[in-house]
Amino acid sequence: MSGYTSTLTVKPAGKNKSRVTWSGHFKRKERRRQPADNENDKTATDAVAGVYQGGLDNLKKISEAQ
Repeated sequence: MSGYTSTLTVKPAGKNKSRVTWSGHFKRKERRRQPADNENDKTATDAVAGVYQGGLDNLKKISEAQ
């Protein structure tokens, strides 16, 4: 990927609850019109989604353990 930026926001969502939103903007690294299968938009989006999901799952686990 290139040009990656990310924002994490936390807002109250009721008693002892919060809503976490993690968003980002990026471009795939390979800018050719027909990138290789492992360098296309879907591959980049899937990779970022996996990182976000793992991070949010871990944040939930940590916060619930306290």
